[in-house]
Amino acid sequence: MSTYSIKDLEKASGIKAHTIRIWEKRYGIIVPERTETNIRYYSEDDLKKLLNISILNRHGYRISAIAKLTEKEVREKIIEVEQSISDPEKTTEALVIAMMDLDEEKLDKIFNRALLKHGFTDTFLNVIYPFYKKVRLLWQIGTITLAHQHFIFSILKRKIIVGIDNIDVRKDFTNKNFLLFLPEKETLDLCLLFYYYILKRKGFSVIYVGAPISLSEVHKIVEKYNPDYLLTSFMSAFALSEIEKYAKEIAHKYEDKKIFIADMRINYQKYNKPINVFRAEIFEDFRDFLNEQLSL
Repeated sequence: MSTYSIKDLEKASGIKAHTIRIWEKRYGIIVPERTETNIRYYSEDDLKKLLNISILNRHGYRISAIAKLTEKEVREKIIEVEQSISDPEKTTEALVIAMMDLDEEKLDKIFNRALLKHGFTDTFLNVIYPFYKKVRLLWQIGTITLAHQHFIFSILKRKIIVGIDNIDVRKDFTNKNFLLFLPEKETLDLCLLFYYYILKRKGFSVIYVGAPISLSEVHKIVEKYNPDYLLTSFMSAFALSEIEKYAKEIAHKYEDKKIFIADMRINYQKYNKPINVFRAEIFEDFRDFLNEQLSL
């Protein structure tokens, strides 16, 4: 079974380590084990309990009241709370717990409520993407396994694909077209699928390659179909130097085209961009650009 430091609990739950220690001492909400050298460590059950407590606390339950609840009562309160969750941050917390339990039915219910309340675009930006970052963090600190990641990413992809398939395509909006592809070694396509959804919804023509391809393969497509714009994305843990090198290479190869790179890594760092490369992850700017093209 996995074990965690108090800093791991802080990263996963968003509750400060200082607060966790106070809750331990005053209310005994979790009781850490100790190593032979007297260092605290926590179990997976402690983490799940803290995540549940965090949800109830954010919904107005006082920690003194939560501490008096049995495990069964906590679960019942969580079920009640989940029915009324509307705040994106709280929705993300509920998704984390459902994912850790590999509970697809609960994940579906939470996603569907968010989609009904916020719509697809806002759900992706304010719920799905923050949730993705939380999943990557939990994997990095060892809270979840690679199986958890594959499980949740397959569900997220299905949600986005359903959204794409439900769009009533109108090709009379614009004759501008985009080429969407992943860089070599990048395997996560959630972000690229989302941009495919946005472009298709606005009526742009899209060549969606999806899979990671080399720049030489990109060049073959550009030569044959001459897209107006290129769009690619990074979500995995690429080094900053790799991103900069890639941006320079593709910008130099296509100096006459606008190239959009969505850098959605959880460890994002600002990098020097060539003049014809634009940051697609600043979604408001990208949406404004699309609206300008539609008005031309």
